[in-house]
Amino acid sequence: MSESSSDRLDNTRSFALRVFGCQMNFYDGELIRAGFLKAGYQESQNWLTADLVLFHTCSVREHAEEKVHSLLGELRRVKKARPSVVIGVVGCMADREAAELFNREPHVDIVCGSRHFPELPQLVERVIQGEKRVLEVGEANQPVDEPVRELLGHPGGHSAQVAV
Repeated sequence: MSESSSDRLDNTRSFALRVFGCQMNFYDGELIRAGFLKAGYQESQNWLTADLVLFHTCSVREHAEEKVHSLLGELRRVKKARPSVVIGVVGCMADREAAELFNREPHVDIVCGSRHFPELPQLVERVIQGEKRVLEVGEANQPVDEPVRELLGHPGGHSAQVAV
């Protein structure tokens, strides 16, 4: 059976998260992952069949942005075949390129800066409800409360990234 939500009886949405770049991105990626699991999403290892595809990006590490643009190019075909798939770019590359990402990659639905990733489940819901492009960059609408951040372990794993 396909992982597409239209094929699942329980209609649980799936997400795939790819993290590129610095160690802080891997820590933030764990928090993003935990947020979607907590919101009831099922994690998928196949970003070509997931209902939601997020690329958490870095502007500092060499070639990270080039790799993301290349993968976004591959997702153009996926979006054409399955218009309901939600595609998002998160992180410092999103902050730096902002609305220009929509011009370069018109099939992207969400551009979310580093300070807004706790809002991602709500941003995705806005797209599902019909909003065409969601842009959240710059200062966060509300401060991120560090003690409330929650990490969920990986199945079969015993490690996580930490902020220092």
